[in-house]
Amino acid sequence: MIMKTLIDAVPSLKKLAGQELRMSTLHDVAKMIDKFESELRFYDEKRSAIIEKYCIEENGVIKPRENEADNLESAMKELLELEIDINGINLPVVIPEEENLLLSYADLCALNDFIKIKWANS
Repeated sequence: MIMKTLIDAVPSLKKLAGQELRMSTLHDVAKMIDKFESELRFYDEKRSAIIEKYCIEENGVIKPRENEADNLESAMKELLELEIDINGINLPVVIPEEENLLLSYADLCALNDFIKIKWANS
């Protein structure tokens, strides 16, 4: 899995984390989210360093330094394309339909690599 997949899923993962789930499902979801927290911290640290290196703030707006837009784009692309080690994470986490999750279609798309809904008749 690449970093971009995780970053794109963060809002939906937070929404999933806010759901009231049965203990067994909650345990699996919590384990998955806990495993990704170090990757997210790494991303935040590196993103901040990239912005500090290639950007300036003018009137509260962060923008690339002169002649640094290509370097900024390249550094961010490299960060977002990093492979994340998902060894030890059992993906997708299976969530029974009985959990009655309140997620949008966009959430389901973003969480496609992370969760699978188990329907009672399947």
